[in-house]
Amino acid sequence: MSIREIAKMTGLSTATVSHALNGTRRVSQKSLELIQKAVEETGYKPNFAAQMMRTNRSNIVAIIIPETKPNNSTNGFFFDVIVGARTAFQKAGYNTIVATYIENDEDSRIDKIILLKKQLVEGILFVPYRRELNDVADSAIQNTGLPIVLVDRRIENTDLPMVYADNADGVCRAVKLLASTGHKRIAFVSGPTTISTSYDRYIGYCQALKQIGHAYDPDLVMLVSTYTKEIGKECTEKLLAQGIDAIYFGNDVLLMGAMEYLQSIHVRIPEDIAIMGFDDYDWMGVTTPKISTTYQDPWHMGEIAAGLLLDIIQGKEKDDTVIRLPCELHLRQSHL
Repeated sequence: MSIREIAKMTGLSTATVSHALNGTRRVSQKSLELIQKAVEETGYKPNFAAQMMRTNRSNIVAIIIPETKPNNSTNGFFFDVIVGARTAFQKAGYNTIVATYIENDEDSRIDKIILLKKQLVEGILFVPYRRELNDVADSAIQNTGLPIVLVDRRIENTDLPMVYADNADGVCRAVKLLASTGHKRIAFVSGPTTISTSYDRYIGYCQALKQIGHAYDPDLVMLVSTYTKEIGKECTEKLLAQGIDAIYFGNDVLLMGAMEYLQSIHVRIPEDIAIMGFDDYDWMGVTTPKISTTYQDPWHMGEIAAGLLLDIIQGKEKDDTVIRLPCELHLRQSHL
């Protein structure tokens, strides 16, 4: 079955059928209905490769995220980002490719973007691996020739559009809340500052200390390179020796390790030590006590980032291509 045969069945011109199937020009509703009926009756499937050659469009976008790891709830965060973005893309008639990269393998990350270019995607949502890229990595990203929107993590000193949560403000307000409930020695545990989300959360912690008049104590800060429950336990054990009365965790896997350790040594939350975390997963609302946390909306983040990418693909003028989304505090019992 060919476009010519569809045209013969419907009594329409081949040009009209082609425009309808390829979305290259508006056709009347009556013509669309005739063509759709013919397609359904014949089981016609367009030649995708030929369609791309004719229109120079694929209606495919890519989402590139860090490689997921077993038993890490960050997987859930990125899944929600993907679903939010994919929903927006689908409404606009775009399909989505999801690809992952290995965070500690820079060649893999760059090659992944080049590979997607060869597959004729029209744009990329990209979760970057560093807040500061070296010359090679930055050149590889910029030279794809594709519209790119950064999502969740940002890159400094770049003109690339980006959508991310206001991590610094979210942590700053949470730490100030801990201080307002009487806590004096508030520790901070999070990831490496090479990643913008971890860096911004650390900055938020420092801003809060300055605003509430607490001196910065390096012994109360632990920035780790790996998110595991075991490391969360180790950090908590070391911090308890410093006489702390509260801990803010910039990662929930580290927080889970801390809770297991505190329960094992019969330290009560929040009576003996207060705890707050970042992101809000279902388990945080069913533990004893329930966990107070800073919340960012990953579904909405993905949706907003997808909308920005679509606008760029379609050549729409944008006054603001750096979108910083507010965080919320979800308060329960663990911070009191």
